[in-house]
Amino acid sequence: MSRKIWALMIPLLLTQAQSAPAKGLFGLGDVNEAKDAALTCEKQGKWKQIHWRQTMDEAMADSAKTQKPLMVALVVGKKGEKNASEC
Repeated sequence: MSRKIWALMIPLLLTQAQSAPAKGLFGLGDVNEAKDAALTCEKQGKWKQIHWRQTMDEAMADSAKTQKPLMVALVVGKKGEKNASEC
């Protein structure tokens, strides 16, 4: 490599090395914090506290009554099989 590239690369690496302890080498500190928060919620079983609706009509009626938006989750079984154990 040419000397100019080395001259530019060394300060860049040094600036990244200084910030590495705070957020990790590739700046994944925020991602790891979000992952840890999600795993904590999973252990607490918060997803079980969601008031699931069995039919779309029931969900739409509740949405209209409470003036809250719907979140639609579509789960597709393996090869389109109903109640498949794998997605």
